[in-house]
Amino acid sequence: KEDEAKAEIDKLLPEIIENQIKGIPANQLYGPVTQRAQSITHPVKKPKKTPFWASWLDTSLLFFSLFGLLYGVVALTGNGSKNDPNSQTGIITLIVLSAMWGALLSWFNNQMKKPKSERPGWGITIGYLVVGMVFMFVFLAAMSVIPTTINPPLNAIGYFIAAIVAFGGRFLFRSMTGYKERSFF
Repeated sequence: KEDEAKAEIDKLLPEIIENQIKGIPANQLYGPVTQRAQSITHPVKKPKKTPFWASWLDTSLLFFSLFGLLYGVVALTGNGSKNDPNSQTGIITLIVLSAMWGALLSWFNNQMKKPKSERPGWGITIGYLVVGMVFMFVFLAAMSVIPTTINPPLNAIGYFIAAIVAFGGRFLFRSMTGYKERSFF
């Protein structure tokens, strides 16, 4: 706005006058007038740092959608009986597994976005990823002993509906918060 631009110029005038007395013109001090005017009227904004929880939630919802779609296809094409607890994964397992993958991949993405000098070494990063994957496999093995009354598996249509709801929730989350980052690199 005009009054904001005038306030910015008023801040620059004492420095311009002081340097002109020393023989330094404004062009030498700030560069071309049009460039400085552009930087005053359209300042470069630093990108906002996305909080971890937003990245984690977005990635978890994406994984929930993908896993829901995958489990729906497996339930649709599988020939295992519905009473077999190993034939399908329950809804609680799907939720926790998606949250775990979301946290692991969000952490990994945050590490890769850092400048090279601030990143942990590849050995440490791969170590964390391996530990995370082992933890997930242990979790999946532990969930196989949980009765289906606590962790009920869905039928194919149920998994497809859950995947659509999660993807819709992700879309709603992104549109309401203005979250624009990609989940994968």
